[in-house]
Amino acid sequence: MELLDFLNPFKRRKKEYLSLETGLNINVVQGFFEKIEDIVCITDNNYEIVYINKKELKETYSSLLQIIDYKNNKELLEEIDKQIQDEGFFSDNIEIMQGQEKTCMYISMYYVQNIQKYLVYIKDTNKYIEKETRLKEELSKSNDELRNKDLFVANLSHEIKTPINIIVAMIYFLKSTSLDEKQNQYVKKLEEAAGLLTELTNNILNVTKSNKVTNLINTKEVFSLKTVIDKVYMMFKEEIEKKGIQWSIESNFNYDIELYEDKTKIEQIFINLISNAVKYTDKGYIELGISKTKDNIDSYLIRFCVKDTGRGIKREDTVKIFKEFEQVNDPTIKEKEGFGLGLPLVKKIIESMGGKIWLESSYGLGTKFFFELELAKSTQKDMLSVRNEVVNNNFSKRETIKINSNKVLLVDDNKTINEITSQILSEINLECDIADNGMEAIKKIEENGTDYYAVILMDIHMPKYNGYDISRIMKTELGVQSPIVALTATNITEKVIEDNKNYIHSYIQKPVKPEDLKNIVQGIIGENCTSENENKKRETILFIADKIRNWELLESLNNNFNVICTLNTKDINIIVETKKLGAILIDKTDENAKEEAAYNSKENLVLFLDYKVNNQKQEDVTITSTDGYIRRIDNAKTIGLVLTDIIEKKDKEENIENTIQGYNNEISDIYKFLYESLVNLTSVRSKETGAHLKRTQEYMKVMLEEFEKSFNTGEFEQQKTIEDIGVAATLHDIGKVGIPDEILNKPGKLTDEEYEKMKQHTVIGHQILENTYSDKISNDILEYAKEITLHHHEKYDGTGYPDGLKGDKIDIISRIMAVIDVYDALVNDRVYKKAMPYSEVEDYIISQSGKAFDPKIVNIFINSKEKLKAINEQYKE
Repeated sequence: MELLDFLNPFKRRKKEYLSLETGLNINVVQGFFEKIEDIVCITDNNYEIVYINKKELKETYSSLLQIIDYKNNKELLEEIDKQIQDEGFFSDNIEIMQGQEKTCMYISMYYVQNIQKYLVYIKDTNKYIEKETRLKEELSKSNDELRNKDLFVANLSHEIKTPINIIVAMIYFLKSTSLDEKQNQYVKKLEEAAGLLTELTNNILNVTKSNKVTNLINTKEVFSLKTVIDKVYMMFKEEIEKKGIQWSIESNFNYDIELYEDKTKIEQIFINLISNAVKYTDKGYIELGISKTKDNIDSYLIRFCVKDTGRGIKREDTVKIFKEFEQVNDPTIKEKEGFGLGLPLVKKIIESMGGKIWLESSYGLGTKFFFELELAKSTQKDMLSVRNEVVNNNFSKRETIKINSNKVLLVDDNKTINEITSQILSEINLECDIADNGMEAIKKIEENGTDYYAVILMDIHMPKYNGYDISRIMKTELGVQSPIVALTATNITEKVIEDNKNYIHSYIQKPVKPEDLKNIVQGIIGENCTSENENKKRETILFIADKIRNWELLESLNNNFNVICTLNTKDINIIVETKKLGAILIDKTDENAKEEAAYNSKENLVLFLDYKVNNQKQEDVTITSTDGYIRRIDNAKTIGLVLTDIIEKKDKEENIENTIQGYNNEISDIYKFLYESLVNLTSVRSKETGAHLKRTQEYMKVMLEEFEKSFNTGEFEQQKTIEDIGVAATLHDIGKVGIPDEILNKPGKLTDEEYEKMKQHTVIGHQILENTYSDKISNDILEYAKEITLHHHEKYDGTGYPDGLKGDKIDIISRIMAVIDVYDALVNDRVYKKAMPYSEVEDYIISQSGKAFDPKIVNIFINSKEKLKAINEQYKE
């Protein structure tokens, strides 16, 4: 019996309680109590402890009131005592004060009348809560590690295919050279090794993917079971016949049925099981059994059996047959080619589909692999609405154009692959333009036109945006005419083909065979060389709206502009970032219209469209710009003309702004001269700040670049911004011109009074910049300098000066300045101290993470410390 059951009166019958009243023999139960992890004790009527099961507590506690801390929990213990007097027991979770901390515990007390003693059980529930929390954290950590492992293995497998692709290409180039017989043998072996490496990589990738048994993407499709089985058999027919093995299918029903399932998974199951049977069977037969065990309204329960007369599997090996990277033979003795991945892959696929797999085997006689799946019957699927088709067809019309038949755009982030592919295509007189990523590819389309390239070869696995996203943008939004061929190292499923059928012309699986690449590209170019019809250059409008809902407006806009209409946030971001737009037009009446990207677009004119709808037609159209301009239109069909007028006015304003900007640049040069004069003034006053200011400028630039590289905030992606903040940083000590020389250049430690005066240099510097320039100019460098000058002595924990700002309340450039100012002061001689070794300075700055300095900035400092050291050595005082 559990102790809680023994003590808890709610779980025991009355006659069982009475049995306690006959007496309580400590000698009998002592051994049992001492094995219990929690506290069990017996007390007298004054709660003095007579027995306690924990030896270490005997000397510490003499009374139950000490354990429960009577002084801090008097009222609670009096309530417990009252309930025991009334009912004879107490059992509940309580919360008590132990010193200044709250403690949760479960306590059960029973008064044994016959011996006039209390039997007490105390459980520290805090300990159990902590244990449960720790277990949950460990489980979460374990799950994270598993996810990271899957991502790592999948990415590693993908990346392996890139060097394989290079190896395949190098073999191709090698074969085109003059080789003797022995060298030809070497090349043949290289080809075989590349093939095995490709197979291994594919299996690793498949195993990793199959770990993710929950897939939110619907990959099901209608297909014939018989067609799949016939297809798989044809893959192995030649080898089966070569070995002289008999192939047969036994079924208790007509298995020519249509299913609605993941066809690719079904094929992978059959391919791996039949491949294994063929591999390990040298004589006899292979039989596929198909048995329908249930015929439900919407599904079949089917049991399959792949039976062979091969070598069989030993009993002790059957436990590891489904483990990844396990093989039943000694791995150092390679009797058959294989990697120990096929059966684990099959098991995971089957289990992900809710099925099960098992085997029966007699060593030396053969093996039977059984698996059972519930497979959905096919039903009539809903078709896309007619109106959707009409809309999509209308706005995807392409004018027949002439494709430049010797230009190819190659989009890949691997330089070696680009060189190899260019060389291969040069053999068929094609020239390649190279884009290292999708964004660069879009810019090349923008520069050269939508019909410039004969074909676009698009790598799918690229940084930031994948090839499918870029292809979709090119085709549906930019109106690219050139066919796009996907180069991918991942599996090309029918689902992938279906999802991208409007964007991707065809697919090439990596590693790509050079002859296949040439044949495919030549075939595509032959399809697309047609008569010339140049597109008229027009402004491009990004219309953030629903196509169907804005049918009439789109018709009007298309008469005057190239219109890109979308609600997809990712597409909007790509277009805004890469394409020169006449304007961005946002449908304010559509709750799904995304405005964030438009607001982030500083270079484009942003317009908001609002209208009332009457009898399915837009009327009372209002166009509002971000600068407050309002234009009302009576007829929606004239909106194109109105937008043209607005854009032309915007272009004129931009020309004026450009002229003004030229004047501003000249003025900026003058102010930079003034800034440098201020810096020199500071250098004259302070013996320690001359080279310090130059170093500060360079430190700041390095830290800003590393910050942007690490966090990609966009704040410091412009080189001009970095340069301006670097100049501003040199003014951080400008306020020292207002500090007396005897304090500024004092060789010893400052007194408290002197230190307070020295702290005023931040406020003095800010006032100098504010009072001298702010009423005359609005300049970025000035604004940066004012911020840095005032707050570069603030501390992350709020103990700095002059305002005592804390954490993110301190501007990021001031947080960076705080680190580099201290760094430079410590690694160089000052009038009051000698320079410290770099390692000690670095340790000190790291120790101040979360105190004086922002932890993020400390991490940036760690990444940049070698560059900072080099700057300090270059500009030593």
